[in-house]
Amino acid sequence: MDDEKSKDLVKDDGPSMEAVEQQLDELELLQSVFSQPGEFSADRAVIETSAAWTRGLTTETPVSRLSCRLNLSVDRHPAAGEDSDEEGEDGSRDGSAEAACRGTEQCTLAISMTLPHRYPDERPEVYVSSDSLTRRGQDDLNADLKQFRTTLPLGEVCLLTIAEWVKDNAGSYFPIVSPQPNTSKSAGRGGRAFCRLWLYMHHIYSKTKRRNILDLTDQLQLSGFCLPGKPGVVCVEGDEGSTRDFFNVLRRWNWKSISCRHREGEVTTESGDLSSHRRVEGFRELGLATHGPRGNHMDMGQFRTYLEEHSLGHVFPILFGVEGQTS
Repeated sequence: MDDEKSKDLVKDDGPSMEAVEQQLDELELLQSVFSQPGEFSADRAVIETSAAWTRGLTTETPVSRLSCRLNLSVDRHPAAGEDSDEEGEDGSRDGSAEAACRGTEQCTLAISMTLPHRYPDERPEVYVSSDSLTRRGQDDLNADLKQFRTTLPLGEVCLLTIAEWVKDNAGSYFPIVSPQPNTSKSAGRGGRAFCRLWLYMHHIYSKTKRRNILDLTDQLQLSGFCLPGKPGVVCVEGDEGSTRDFFNVLRRWNWKSISCRHREGEVTTESGDLSSHRRVEGFRELGLATHGPRGNHMDMGQFRTYLEEHSLGHVFPILFGVEGQTS
């Protein structure tokens, strides 16, 4: 009996004839769907070896796993922050067709798919990559894709479903098209103007907006922070022209409300080095405690402490009122 159990375990570790047949059929389907030159590629030798085994032409069990690569073009919205995933106060999404049709731009990506011997009874390994994605965008896309794969039922083929999900969703992970970092001598010959902007939003929930804010500040070489939740606050500091470009990009996104509550700066630096005027090193998203029925109201006490630690406490009453309203 023990020997029989041992054989079953060994058998389970190897490829299943039925599973490999399903895999071959699905790869053939993918090739017919993505039939443009260069869209579909696979190791023909592995396919032929696996096909020969399923047809009884060889008794040699396939060792290599079947895999394929899809090279696709997807539509990216030119300002990905204007996406339709901004939550309303009731948690609903703005899914208007208008938001999705403001203009598109083509980006290319690759989907690498590797099939375990027991797929579709095991989940496929899938990874998306693109030279046009930032590291943050690529990591977020693959993390969300991994989460999506867990919703698909085991025992059913799913490669086409996954490919369609990537085509439908990947566009919002590409970085926004931003102005180039402003290095003009805006304060006159030999000098640059420093500026610190304080932007106030009704709320910042959207993961896409938050990711794009981080990407945009990297591109414009701005320091500061983003306070997500309700309300939302963004502080950027750096070259005056770059802070202006940043605000001009953000104000075009889909917000319930956005305003510039305060502006500091116009400090002229003859050396062109703005680092001595910055209060925050780099740009980061603040992860403060939350409260409220939906857990989306940020702890204003912690936020005030953060500002004071960076010699920015004087702005708190400007943002939230004379007494610093917290609700």
